[in-house]
Amino acid sequence: MLPWPTAVPPLDRPTLTDDPRCPAEYLTTLATGQWCRRWFCPTPEPTSFALDGAPIFALLAPGPGVAQPPLTPTLVPFAIDGPQFFCFDYATTPPSIRYVDTEVDQWLPVAPDFTTFMARLTWRPPILDDFSTAQQQASAWLVADAASLPGLFEWARTTQPADWLTWLGVLRHDADPARAAGAQAELTFIQDFLRPGLTAAQRAQLAAMA
Repeated sequence: MLPWPTAVPPLDRPTLTDDPRCPAEYLTTLATGQWCRRWFCPTPEPTSFALDGAPIFALLAPGPGVAQPPLTPTLVPFAIDGPQFFCFDYATTPPSIRYVDTEVDQWLPVAPDFTTFMARLTWRPPILDDFSTAQQQASAWLVADAASLPGLFEWARTTQPADWLTWLGVLRHDADPARAAGAQAELTFIQDFLRPGLTAAQRAQLAAMA
């Protein structure tokens, strides 16, 4: 699991419904971070995201919970991105894990318990497009390896997300030397070729990185 960088404003996300049946393993996992390094969950049938699985970007922290979505009473979401949910299914003991996409009416069991669910998650290079959600974009910055960063930076330059240079500043100091070197190469490219086309605010961000 990955923690959220303090230099980046946090996303406004719902919280997990307080329930004494919540697996202890879930709370232990949260202690290491809320964002999934291994973010791809294999599924027994195709989903709207991929032919072989679905993404899980961030776990929900304990709190007052969310307004109950159109799910069954036994399902408590612990990850939410638009109409897609990963849920504890309290119809079983321990609670099994179910993936739900209300947009396409898909309700898939994906693991018999939370520990097995986490063990099944895999890492893939992040891919962003015009339909990527805020969670998916944030996850991409957090999980991208050095080989994935050039494509991610190119996507960011083209779409100009508001937090593009903020993430660049964070990645320059990443604990992974290869990611940090990739971010430094991007910064040099921007300064050499793109600086005249940046806004005044973006040029100020660049100056702060010098």
